[in-house]
Amino acid sequence: MIKHPNEFTQHQIEKFFRGTGLDVEVNAIHGGYVVFFRLFSAIEACDVSDPAGRLIFDASSDFWKLYWMSGRSQWHIHESYPRLNQALAEMLSDHAAHLFHKVL
Repeated sequence: MIKHPNEFTQHQIEKFFRGTGLDVEVNAIHGGYVVFFRLFSAIEACDVSDPAGRLIFDASSDFWKLYWMSGRSQWHIHESYPRLNQALAEMLSDHAAHLFHKVL
């Protein structure tokens, strides 16, 4: 069983988003990762990192839990996925755009 976070999975997440043209930062946290989208803010006239989603691996169910952040800076569960790529694809999907990439 692979423990999370680990460098291999972190690299896989970065590689997934690199293929989309998005500039991301992936931070390791206990049990998973937080994905930040790096964007230019015209309001602040600089680059900002916006937390896009949190991925936690649940070893008991062997699923990835995907969370989104509310305007109050609280994480909320979105859904669970059996594969990491499914959770990452959901972050870029049109029907979940309002949760994971509000400013894109």
